Amino acid sequence: MQEVLLTHFISMIGYMAIQEMIFLDIDVYNNMKYRQELTECTQKKSKSPFTNCNENRLKTTKLNMPVTESLKRLTSAAAEPQPEA
Repeated sequence: MQEVLLTHFISMIGYMAIQEMIFLDIDVYNNMKYRQELTECTQKKSKSPFTNCNENRLKTTKLNMPVTESLKRLTSAAAEPQPEA
């Protein structure tokens, strides 16, 4: 009986750890990326008042994918042969 409880407890801890990693991967990374784009935008505006920062906001809305998916996309694009111009 104790072995069953121990295995359920350990599996529960593992499940919670995986859910926390998924949260950190999606939500926190997107928030960090958004803040980085905001600081870049404010730096550009301080240099030039006519800077349009809406392009960066369009990029931010497309960040609803995990980091692993974007890394897969980047590595697959780098692995494909590029046509010569």
